[in-house]
Formats: sequence, structure tokens, C-alpha cells
Amino acid sequence: MIFTRKGLSHPGSRYGKGFMVALSFMTALHICNIATHFLSFSPAIKYWVTTFNVDFSRLLLTATYSFGYISTVFFLVFAFMLVIWKRTDIEILYAESPSTMSPPGTHTPHDGHDP
Repeated sequence: MIFTRKGLSHPGSRYGKGFMVALSFMTALHICNIATHFLSFSPAIKYWVTTFNVDFSRLLLTATYSFGYISTVFFLVFAFMLVIWKRTDIEILYAESPSTMSPPGTHTPHDGHDP
């Protein structure tokens, strides 16, 4: 990457795309791990509620680990979409001539003289 002078955000950089796929996959696994930890709190909370006669909303715990699993699915879908996505919009921009890229009503000289 240093010798090719391409940044991570460059359209032709495959390193940046691979880095984003790996990062989203790692984030998905991390969030799944956190959600599983919250799910493992359920028996302890049941014990605390019955033993100490405290009020605890189980809906809050359910919402917490459900949100974690839903986020995991979205991160995995994001990683999958990055793998299959091909940037055709950039190829179209490079294929266009400078005259078609200028805003309407402006003049772009092509060979140095005005028509």
C-alpha cells in the first residue's frame, strides 16, 4: 500500500475493501459474544428476583440481547454486501469525457481554443 500510493479509500484499493469486510465480520462476532453474555445473565437474575424479592424487567434483558443478535445479523449482511459489491459507478465516471461532466450552461475548452 505504501509503494502503490493508494489510500484505503481509493476505489481501486482491494486492501481497503478487505479491511472493511474483516472489520465488520469481527464486529459482528464481538457483538454476538456480548449478546450471549447478556443472555447468560438470565438465570442469575431469576435467582435474584426470587431470593431477594426485587423487581426487574425481564423485557429489558430480552431487548438487550435481541438487539445484539439483530446487530450481528446486520453486520454480517454488511460484510457480505461488501464482498459482492462491484463499483460500476466509478468506472462510469472515469469513462466519461470532461465535457459531459461539466454542469449545464458552462463551457469547457477541449483543445485550447473556443468554438
